[in-house]
Amino acid sequence: MANIKANTRAHRLGLHENILVRKGFFTEGSHSSIFFIKNKTVYTHPEGPCILSGITRKRVIKICRDLGLELVEEAVHLDELVEVDEVFLTGTTTQVLSVINMRTTEEEVFIKAKTGKFTKQIQEKFIEITRNLV
Repeated sequence: MANIKANTRAHRLGLHENILVRKGFFTEGSHSSIFFIKNKTVYTHPEGPCILSGITRKRVIKICRDLGLELVEEAVHLDELVEVDEVFLTGTTTQVLSVINMRTTEEEVFIKAKTGKFTKQIQEKFIEITRNLV
């Protein structure tokens, strides 16, 4: 129920998603998984009781590895956001969505002008795979 409330709140504010944080660490979105890219390494919260793992998340993890990207299942702390190069979300309806900006209730904390290089590669591979499922 908490995820539904968070998602509803985000939409009422005109935002696409509400990112959840637990004890200072990013866990997931209200209806998506979150990934960070820092120094050519992809980070995502490890599976466990703090996230709802999904098929799209698992597929994207495989895509990252197939593309030769290092992938670490490790939570990213709020303080580490300044070191992050790219952020993207995954989900059944989201697929692979680049995050251009993130904000707290007080300020913008992550801003990028466009989709990053590695996120774009992951998006393209995901589209290629899903188009071939028919």
